[in-house]
Amino acid sequence: MRVQELFKKVDAVEVADAYLVMHIIFYPYEHRTLREKIHAAGKLRQMIAESIQGFISCNAMIGDRQKTIFLFEEKETEYPPQGNVNYSLSAVYDDQACRNMEASSMQEESRAGKRIAHCEINRDSMEKVAGYLISELCVKRFGEAACCAEILYHFFSFGFTDEERQKNITALQERLKTADKEIAEGKNHFLEDLCEELHRKLIDNCEDPDLRQYMILAREHEKLTADIISRHRMEVLKENQRNAEELVREEYENRRRQIERCRAIRRERAGEYSGGQFLYETCVEYYGKYQITLAEQIGAGIENQRTRKSASYEKKTYPNRSIRKVKPL
Repeated sequence: MRVQELFKKVDAVEVADAYLVMHIIFYPYEHRTLREKIHAAGKLRQMIAESIQGFISCNAMIGDRQKTIFLFEEKETEYPPQGNVNYSLSAVYDDQACRNMEASSMQEESRAGKRIAHCEINRDSMEKVAGYLISELCVKRFGEAACCAEILYHFFSFGFTDEERQKNITALQERLKTADKEIAEGKNHFLEDLCEELHRKLIDNCEDPDLRQYMILAREHEKLTADIISRHRMEVLKENQRNAEELVREEYENRRRQIERCRAIRRERAGEYSGGQFLYETCVEYYGKYQITLAEQIGAGIENQRTRKSASYEKKTYPNRSIRKVKPL
């Protein structure tokens, strides 16, 4: 199922509810009043409804290399662990996933550190995102509203309007160019050094003596427990990675099984109507209904050219013969 088809099925109110449950929209140090927050939440609901209509009405673009969007539920890395989870989203190239996620080589590739390339969707246009596939497994596991909410959350990361998004994306690209230039010149900045400098500035600028002393002691405690927190964080990240790999592998395994079922029916139909007819002629009724969906599920280029052309041939009927149809996953 494509993202555009997914948005056609959902209710804007349910998507907004899922959005507010899955993500924090107001942070602890917000200085806005309660009235302002209520107004902002209402504005967000309005933008969600308008964006849903935008996805439904836009001209979805289908690229040469098909992508599938996955939604992941991940454990938080805070310590001590409090059982919190967050949600992330990535797009995976189908053709690469089909090569890398085969059951016979999956574990070996994982041990070797080979990972499936994935990308964010926040810099893609609405038309491109609408043409991507959405993992059927994620839709079943999290629900249609949650999947749409997460897509919108990432889509809104650079702004709510096309002009705002394009402005912020352009600004980011300029900053990345500047960073690449500084790296090429040997001007490297390490995160640990930047964090340490930030803490020093916060402590130096603190005017409350009690708060200043508390910040100094808290920073010393962070340094003493850094190894414990780091070990816990790595364990959680590895577990999240394993769960993500399992979800992606199961999605493409489901597609592979669907392909095998379709091909078995194709061979059966070819055996029933083997009166000198070609394979694609005997199966034209089945593939006339399902060939586009099947191609979307298995990625472009899997089926041979003759089969892909079969939908353009005249549909043939066979009296007293029932055509078995398999509902796509």
